Amino acid sequence: MSSDGEDTKQQLIAHAVRLMADGGIFRLTNREIIEAAGQRNASAVSYHFGSRSDLLDAIIDQFEEGLDAHRESLAPNCNEETPTGVLIDALVFSYGTYLETTEGRSYVKVIDQLRAETPEPEREMESNAYLRRILEVLGKRPAELDPLLRYERLKAMTLLLTSAVANRARAVDAGKPQGLTDAEFLASLSDMLTAMIEAPIIGRKHP
Repeated sequence: MSSDGEDTKQQLIAHAVRLMADGGIFRLTNREIIEAAGQRNASAVSYHFGSRSDLLDAIIDQFEEGLDAHRESLAPNCNEETPTGVLIDALVFSYGTYLETTEGRSYVKVIDQLRAETPEPEREMESNAYLRRILEVLGKRPAELDPLLRYERLKAMTLLLTSAVANRARAVDAGKPQGLTDAEFLASLSDMLTAMIEAPIIGRKHP
């Protein structure tokens, strides 16, 4: 693809992420993206990406480039002996880097919308090998818990991670004062997610 074509793709991605973050993935039209990007070709999105799903895949690929390597640097040699807190830290603090930029904050808002539609953690496991490895290890904890319940905990953990970071991104972009620094917020979130995975079985009977 020519440099002009690649530039056009980058403009479309940048404006699509910004508009999707605030206007909603499923309400936004291709025409709105094209106009925001200053493109004259009414079929620019279809030409460069194909379907809306293909555009979302391109957005994810671009923003997540290098994220798996960051996870691995935070929790090297992930295995059955790696403490849960270390693995959760790798997930939280790598994802939390998106809070540092306007573009990153827009991206986590988009992911939060996607997560609401597809909460299963397999969505991320498909394309990120080290993330898959971390989630596979976490999915076996606690060992004494029924596998279906472990899966529900893993799903809830990933939902809380993406929604909590997205909510902070919205608050930051709205100019609301934050009582905690990003580092403090992420450390607290990591502690909560670790507790979610490791919560003991107390044998409470439910109605």
